[in-house]
Amino acid sequence: MSKKLKTILTSTFITVTLSIGSYFVYKHFEKSKPKTFINPIYSREQLGELYGKDLSKVKEKFIFTKSSDLKLFISDYLDYNKLRDRIDLNFIDVSQIKDLNHVFSGEFDVIEKDKFKEEDFKNLNVVQIDSNYSVCKSPFSYNIDISRWDTRNVTTLGYTFACSLVDFNISNWNTSNVTNMHGAFMLAINFNSDISNWNTERVTSLNSTFAGAKSFAGDLSKWNVSNVEDLNYTFFQAREFNSDLSNWDVSNVTNMRFTFALAEKFTSDLSKWKVSNVRSFFATFAWAYNFYSDLSQWNVSNAVILNYMFAFTHFSTNLNDWNLSSVKYAQGTFLNSEFRESDFVTWKNKVPSLYSKLRLFEE
Repeated sequence: MSKKLKTILTSTFITVTLSIGSYFVYKHFEKSKPKTFINPIYSREQLGELYGKDLSKVKEKFIFTKSSDLKLFISDYLDYNKLRDRIDLNFIDVSQIKDLNHVFSGEFDVIEKDKFKEEDFKNLNVVQIDSNYSVCKSPFSYNIDISRWDTRNVTTLGYTFACSLVDFNISNWNTSNVTNMHGAFMLAINFNSDISNWNTERVTSLNSTFAGAKSFAGDLSKWNVSNVEDLNYTFFQAREFNSDLSNWDVSNVTNMRFTFALAEKFTSDLSKWKVSNVRSFFATFAWAYNFYSDLSQWNVSNAVILNYMFAFTHFSTNLNDWNLSSVKYAQGTFLNSEFRESDFVTWKNKVPSLYSKLRLFEE
């Protein structure tokens, strides 16, 4: 693998993850003066004699309206109940919450290779990218039940389960109002719950949703993604993912950077995808070793960036009919792939001046 290209991949991914890293870090929020519990403020004092008990067996209703307070409460509650085989959190009422951002997310950090010692991180989720290690530390790895949460009003699942070690059963969640799933299961290495029937018709962003979720192999064939605009990093390093996405409506998607990069088992037929609005295909299929779909009929007339799109892939298809009129950057598009320069005689004839500048097979 090219060191230069791996560096590009590393810096790009780390930039993305560091931009949300501060939210992953678990911190105790300042406690306010005791008030009634059913309000946006949580403190241990408010629980009084209930603190430390199995709250799934009490009559009180625990309503939260802020995800930050919910995260704090859950972290405290799980820590106290960590010896239980199963922890039921269905006593929590989230029906008034609009975002579940970071509620179950763990800590995230990037460790340089020369400072990384395996024994220090043996129980953590570690992903190596070139010379650096992305390290996830989950504050809990218990058997947690949130299967009956009322999520009908939730609009955002931003990094909700990122860096978590728990394989939550959330198959029956109501996601009909969710618009943003940015990083929802990012680096959640054990997640493989059935979410095939989730309602995604309002979702506009699937950026990094399953990035690094290396165990996820769920069926997403019935998802309605007709309003999705952002597929950047969606299945990046989702090494087990191989759902049939042939019928996905991606007509509103504008960005597909690293969408299937390192999705090593992905083989779905994408020949009928309508990608005419996509502007960036940066490393879309890089290292997707088993991807062989016919993309000859793709309309890439609005694509500006094709850099490393098929780098290190094992397939080739006839792309001579592609419209390159908008392309400005295509360095390394076919780097170390099965494509050969002789496959692009038509490209050379159509846009000879542009073709010489594209550097399709160069780093």
